[in-house]
Amino acid sequence: MLKVGAILLLIAAGMMGGKGDWAYLRLTDPDTVPGIGPSIVSLIFALYANTGWNAAAYLAGEVTDPAHTIPRTMIGGTLFVALLYLILNGFNFYALPVMDLAKPPILPVADKVALALLGSDAARFVTALLRLSVAGAVSAMVWAGPRVYYAMAQDGLIPFCKLPAHEARRSTPSFCRACGPQS
Repeated sequence: MLKVGAILLLIAAGMMGGKGDWAYLRLTDPDTVPGIGPSIVSLIFALYANTGWNAAAYLAGEVTDPAHTIPRTMIGGTLFVALLYLILNGFNFYALPVMDLAKPPILPVADKVALALLGSDAARFVTALLRLSVAGAVSAMVWAGPRVYYAMAQDGLIPFCKLPAHEARRSTPSFCRACGPQS
């Protein structure tokens, strides 16, 4: 929720106090289009944005009525993220002309947008929020990954990993962080 709040706060601040223009959505020079390199690089980040959805399946054994809950949350989450993505990209195009967004460095677009609309202090603040967001994503995977090893150990699929009695009683995967495959 903090990430969504930060995105919405940036959009609200940029719309109220920014110097953007909806005319930036048009290419001023139709003969000038971003090259193949920046286009491919931008797709890499789109792929990163789509990772992690499989982590919801890691927790399926711990969810009440997973046959109903998992599809509902996956579809609802996908629709919500897609809507937020479209709003954020529209805001990016409000902030800067398309060609400025495509100029190197490709990232961080949020930094470019905050700098253009709100100044250097806001850009530094946005960069700090982005760093916290990445740390949060890493933290989420540290929590979700061991759940897979825990379930596998419960089913006897990891022969060298015997669950201590206290973990079996509390259903916690802390031991599985140590015995599970390290990536």
